[in-house]
Amino acid sequence: MKQCKKACSWRSDSTRCFPGQCTNEIVETCSCTSGFGGSQCDTITEQTTILYAEIKLHNPSHETVTTPLNPSDTGPQPIRFTNKNDLNATEIEFRGTFLASGTPPPHDPTGGNHFVTDFDYGIVYGQMKLEYIIGSSTSIQTFSCPSTQDNPIKTNYICSRTNTNNSAVSLPTFGHSDRLIYTIDVRNGGFLEYINRETSSTIKSYLSGQTTTKSYTVQWDYVLPYYSCFQLHGASCTVSPIDILDITDQNIISFSWKQWNDDLAGLDGYEYEIFHLKPYGDFLREGEKLTSSNRTLSSVSESKLNVTIPGMYSIILTAFDKAGNYKSTRSLFLFDDNSFVETASGTRMIVTESTLETDYEWVITESSLLHVTWPGRFTNERHDIYKWLHRLESNSHVDSTYDDKFGRRTVDWFTNVKGIVKFDINFTVTGPDVKSFQGYTDVSNILQESEILYVTWEDGQKLDISVKATDIMGDYTDDTITIYKDISNPEIENLWLSYGNKTELFVHRLEDLSSMTFEWDTYDYHSGIYSVHWKVYANYTGSDVLHGSSHITAQGDASNMTSCENKYQNSPRGPDCYCTIYHGCYQRHFYVKPEIVNGSGAGLTPGKDKGVHDSDYFIEITVVNKAMLTSVLTKKITIDISPPQTGSVHDGLPGSPEVDFQQELYLNFYWDGFFDPESGVKYYKYVISDHCWSKEDLFASSQGTETYETITNYVAKTVGKYYVTVIAINSANEASDSICSDGVTIMTDTPVATNIVLDGATIIPILVKDTSNTLWIIGENLSRIVVNDTSICSHITSITEDILLLPQADEIDIDCSNLPSVSSPFVSILPRTSQLSIKWDSNMDDIFVHDYHIGLSSTKNNPAPDILPFRSTKHHRHFRLNYPDLTEGTLFYIIIKSTSKANVDGIQSYGPVVIDVTAPVFIGSHIDLEFKDETLIANWTRTAFTDEEDPHPLKYQFALGHAASETDVISYRPLQYNTKCIRTEPPDCTAIDTTSLDWSLHGHHDYYVTIKVTNLAGLSITKTSVVYTHDIQLPSAGIVYDINLNNVNDSSLKDLIDIDFSVKFDSLAAEWKGFYHPHLSLHYYVCVGTVKGNCDVTTKNNTDSSKHQHVFDNLLLKNFQATQNIRNIQDLHNVGISQDFTMARSRVAFLAREAVRKGKLKSTSVWDGKIFLTVINDDKRIVSTESELKEFINGKPDPRRSDRENNVVDMTIARSPGTLHFLPNNMMFPPQMMQYQSGAQAMYPQIYEIIPWCTLTLYMTEISVFFCNLKRTLYNLTLTFKDRKKEKSTFKNM
Repeated sequence: MKQCKKACSWRSDSTRCFPGQCTNEIVETCSCTSGFGGSQCDTITEQTTILYAEIKLHNPSHETVTTPLNPSDTGPQPIRFTNKNDLNATEIEFRGTFLASGTPPPHDPTGGNHFVTDFDYGIVYGQMKLEYIIGSSTSIQTFSCPSTQDNPIKTNYICSRTNTNNSAVSLPTFGHSDRLIYTIDVRNGGFLEYINRETSSTIKSYLSGQTTTKSYTVQWDYVLPYYSCFQLHGASCTVSPIDILDITDQNIISFSWKQWNDDLAGLDGYEYEIFHLKPYGDFLREGEKLTSSNRTLSSVSESKLNVTIPGMYSIILTAFDKAGNYKSTRSLFLFDDNSFVETASGTRMIVTESTLETDYEWVITESSLLHVTWPGRFTNERHDIYKWLHRLESNSHVDSTYDDKFGRRTVDWFTNVKGIVKFDINFTVTGPDVKSFQGYTDVSNILQESEILYVTWEDGQKLDISVKATDIMGDYTDDTITIYKDISNPEIENLWLSYGNKTELFVHRLEDLSSMTFEWDTYDYHSGIYSVHWKVYANYTGSDVLHGSSHITAQGDASNMTSCENKYQNSPRGPDCYCTIYHGCYQRHFYVKPEIVNGSGAGLTPGKDKGVHDSDYFIEITVVNKAMLTSVLTKKITIDISPPQTGSVHDGLPGSPEVDFQQELYLNFYWDGFFDPESGVKYYKYVISDHCWSKEDLFASSQGTETYETITNYVAKTVGKYYVTVIAINSANEASDSICSDGVTIMTDTPVATNIVLDGATIIPILVKDTSNTLWIIGENLSRIVVNDTSICSHITSITEDILLLPQADEIDIDCSNLPSVSSPFVSILPRTSQLSIKWDSNMDDIFVHDYHIGLSSTKNNPAPDILPFRSTKHHRHFRLNYPDLTEGTLFYIIIKSTSKANVDGIQSYGPVVIDVTAPVFIGSHIDLEFKDETLIANWTRTAFTDEEDPHPLKYQFALGHAASETDVISYRPLQYNTKCIRTEPPDCTAIDTTSLDWSLHGHHDYYVTIKVTNLAGLSITKTSVVYTHDIQLPSAGIVYDINLNNVNDSSLKDLIDIDFSVKFDSLAAEWKGFYHPHLSLHYYVCVGTVKGNCDVTTKNNTDSSKHQHVFDNLLLKNFQATQNIRNIQDLHNVGISQDFTMARSRVAFLAREAVRKGKLKSTSVWDGKIFLTVINDDKRIVSTESELKEFINGKPDPRRSDRENNVVDMTIARSPGTLHFLPNNMMFPPQMMQYQSGAQAMYPQIYEIIPWCTLTLYMTEISVFFCNLKRTLYNLTLTFKDRKKEKSTFKNM
């Protein structure tokens, strides 16, 4: 279906759609170009753009006020306020442009392609208007601008009234709140021409445009901004326009402001400036600007700043309104992060009541009001120099109302003294405890730098005053002074001369003034002593003549009493210290011995150091205490150089004889005759002692006693000699010579004799114990020595009370074995003499002994001797009695009486003593002498020797000699003992060990022992023993035969026939020959036994040496059991020698003995019919024939083992108790064999190194010895056979 649509065209009922575009030329598709609208697209929909707009007001000074401030910012603007009242012209101008946002399509001037032939648009109208609102009237002034609708201007549209084109507008005078409004009106538009194709006419049509209006106001404001508090309250405002900490040590400064206003224009903002204040004359002013701020918004009300340099600063804050009006205020602050308050050198705090002489340390007047001043003492140097507390110079920009009157630091002068803004004062009184005090109190007027205190205090007390100075920062320092109070002068006492320990003297004893000593006491308990001065002068001419003067130490400098006493402990009078409360401790006593010194004021003046006898002088002491108060004391002295005269001193009482000795301890003394013709005797000094004292010692000693009396007594504490020594002292303290008594001796001790020696008296050595249990040995000469080792001879003791009578020796050789038993009496033995001589010592010096007396008594301690009455020794300590009539053997005592000069007697007994004139006697029969075991033993009975007069044990000695009473072998010596001779009391034997002799006993020599017995009187007796002949050679061996009974007593010369068998049962006969001894007679012992060596059948003892045969009769023999033995000795059972030889064997035995003699054999023995041989090399063999003997001698070996075929049976060998038991199988030959030895080998076996076999010696009259060697082991077998006296036999095995 076809539709009819309206097309875009020139028709009025259609749309031109220009500027625009019709798609397909249909109306409904018309689209206006952007910026245009309406049905015809002939309405401009967009505003003209104002590119520049400005109103610029001028004054004659060419100052301008513009709005907008940025002409290119043509948008709405606030009212532009100004406070310029001289603006007389204004320039106005604006610039605009209008370009649609879309681009219109091109028109067709020809009309051929489009019916619009012309088209243009832009600004077509413009106008400027000034509206004057002055007061209540309003007037308007308009100004047209170029351009019309037919000539629109798209760009660079300008409309102006400026000085450039000389079109500036003159202005009237504006008042407060008047306004000037500048208005711009501009309109856009345009036109188009189109062809009406229907009429072919050209039609012009105008576009409908938009009007744009801009308005800008300038208003005059002549009223300044203000601080609301000031506006409301004026000077009564109490709130600072700037809130700041005006005194700080923090470098970050924070401050703020508020309550600023402007009623018309309103506040535009704030600005502030920071100034470092500098001193200028006597005030501060702003110096260089430290910093300033930009204009802040009115909403900003605080700020911070950083300062680094201490000092005084100002902040000037200015509030601006929008018209350019402003109001300034000033605030101050002090920044000091290193504030320091100090005391100024050269200044001090003083109490005006204190004295200059004490350097303002002491108050010496009674006053309770004290003025304390400290001018210039305290300062804060920087605060003072830089005048940080001084007044500020006014600022032209700041009204006085708006200047800083708030806070601590204002623009006014801050009251201070050299930077100090506050003084506080306190005080404390102590003495030594706190007496009163006042805490810190403000000083009301700091500019005076003084204060008045009311103080209650006493002498010696201390007042501490402290002033604290504080600066504006709060920093402070304090200063304290200490003052003391003393209104009393020092004390001077006890000024006098002294000599040693003697004081209170006013007379000098020498003309030499340097020898005098004066002393005094000085003290001040409140302040102590500052200085001490002395001077010595004379005034005998009416004017003072100075002899010397000196300042001396005040004797202080001690912190406490102990320190003072230690410091002055060596002062002449010792420490005499006192302590003040605060000024240390002092030595009270002064001691001066002036010296001669060149120079003024240092001592005695040379040439004026001598005084004149009996003249007066003055000593003046000047003492100043630490409060500088002075005391002076003067004393007059006199010189007297003569000492007192001496008198006499006596022991005893006045009017009684002089006493030299006494027993009582109470003593009396007196003296007289002392005097001094000039000054008189002032007093006496004496001492009672065990010796006399010199004047110097007594005068200086503290042991003496001073007295005004001339008699005294004394109770001695002990005995001894006592003297009294006396000196007299005059007023010059000059002592007389000392006078000593001759002494009185107090004696209470009993005199006794000691170390008594009686010439010739002896005693047996004895061990005794005295009454104090001390052990002593008493020697023969009656001397004693102490025994320290009480275990020695402790079993031999006795007690005597007279042990101390005997003299003590240094050393005594005592053998405990020689000491007698306890029962021995203590009796001294004295030989007969023509003179009894005794001497002694005394327990006290001879000077104390009046005399000694000697007596003889039959009883001990007899005070009236009955034998010889007491005789005086004439004070001698010895006594001789010629030809005393004393009975021999009678006991007596010597009585010694000692008498002291104090009439004390001591009686002692010495003894008992007995006189002995006879020697001991021998009442026994004889003294035996025998030789046993290498020992000679002499025996006698115990009662063989006796002495009736001597109760002491006798002394025994022995000697040995070759003849009776001879001592050529052993001289006399103490008896000797061994197991064969045991010591007894009294002794009955002595043993002589012959092996210890220098020479052994000689063979076949006689020996005698002589016994010597001596008593204590030295008398002796000797007795010689029986003779002992010493023989050591053994009998030579013989041959024993068993003979036929028919051959008994057959003296025909024929060989003996030894039989081996007999038919008789009741008898046996034996014959022997060849036994021989060169010196001794032989006797034989023959027996018969059933066993070899046994005598169990019969025995014959001591067969006469002339007999060589013996027949045993009345026997009961058994077949084949009878054996004849030559011997069977008692106590030696199974030891025997039997004979069972044949004739041939007797020949072989004879040849064997000859071979031994010739040295071809070492030894030979015969046993049980067998012949035993030993060669030199100890080879052994048993032979029975002569040929075997020769072969053995020639060294031919024997194929037989003779030690296994010798038919030796086991036999027990006789032995002594304790010896070994020998068995035959331990040896080659049994020890019972007979042996023959050469003489040399028998006498000296050690030379040949031969230990022989057993040797048997038959019946000898003396001792026989033989040896056994078993397998090279030495045994000594001793057989002692009975001699003719039938002595007991012994047997010893070694």
